[in-house]
Amino acid sequence: MLNSGHESVFLSECVSGLVVQTGGHYVDATVGLGGHAEAILEASGPNGTLTAVDRDPTSLAFSRERLARFGDRVRFVAGNFDRFDERGGLGPASVDGILADLGVSSPQLDREERGFSFMRRGPLDMRMDPTQGMTAMELLSRATEQEIEEWLRVAGEDRFARKLARRLFESAPGFKTTADLASAVSLWVPRRGKSHPATRVFLALRMAVNQELESLDEFLKRAPTVLKSGGRLVVITFHSSEDRKVKWFGRSAAAEGLLKIITKSRWNLPTRNSRRTRAVGALNCGCLKKFEHRVSLSAGRPVSMTTRATNPGRGERGFSFSPSLPENFLPGFPGWCRATVDRIRNKKFQPSRTERPRQLNF
Repeated sequence: MLNSGHESVFLSECVSGLVVQTGGHYVDATVGLGGHAEAILEASGPNGTLTAVDRDPTSLAFSRERLARFGDRVRFVAGNFDRFDERGGLGPASVDGILADLGVSSPQLDREERGFSFMRRGPLDMRMDPTQGMTAMELLSRATEQEIEEWLRVAGEDRFARKLARRLFESAPGFKTTADLASAVSLWVPRRGKSHPATRVFLALRMAVNQELESLDEFLKRAPTVLKSGGRLVVITFHSSEDRKVKWFGRSAAAEGLLKIITKSRWNLPTRNSRRTRAVGALNCGCLKKFEHRVSLSAGRPVSMTTRATNPGRGERGFSFSPSLPENFLPGFPGWCRATVDRIRNKKFQPSRTERPRQLNF
């Protein structure tokens, strides 16, 4: 039984970011338990409509029951959010706003039979749709050492990726439950801070099983085509790999004149003890990205992108980007000149603790 008391993150920010209006048509590409969808339907009443998409049959069934009072104003679509437009029958320029809340939900982590959490002993599954695809156990047993290392580096961002990949590849046949995998990783990787050593491994494996990064790429490519002029796209990310993809998408789309990136003030983000933050390993910050669809941009007009985020326990940070960047700017190193980065790459210079990347437009 799912928890009906689950609180949706950024609820008011999402509704205001979408600029929900009466009679509008909106898409919740990851409806989950229906908290964001319910707020959108209430704000767009009495005749606003919503297309609710989710690949998890349990979550979709719960949201159907929760949103039943809205009748035919809401339409449910079972499937992944990557090709949401095809699955939902959405034509070009037909939607006023799109919302995507990426990642896994805490109710999914709470159910040991789903195999998402190393805190609960269960089958090594991790599929968001339990009826399709390979389980984590099957995927791990069939993967090569190079594939496992790639998952750990890209999705898990684990500093011990190569060592772990070799150990996981050699021991894969012995992993049947989440406890088997978590206990093995605990022996191989030293514990640092409060995070469990298996946190990044579980994160990387889950993202590989569900092809989350590939799905995000496809979703971002399709989203602008179905938005009306002036429509809004809101994406909530809790993982740095997803966060970077959304940032780069916003920058490139703004440079092409497809989107205008909207800069807002800081958000009240989840605290260090937030259940939602723990759900993604408490390793990365939560960010809210908002984009406004535009038909064209004035020639020579600068288009900037500013994101603000809080890393729990470490304060705030902000970065500002613009398509018209100075020649010495190197993406990925905000405010650092190319010469400095080249020196670091050539191992001729090591930044001190007090030397930090410059923060822009704070």
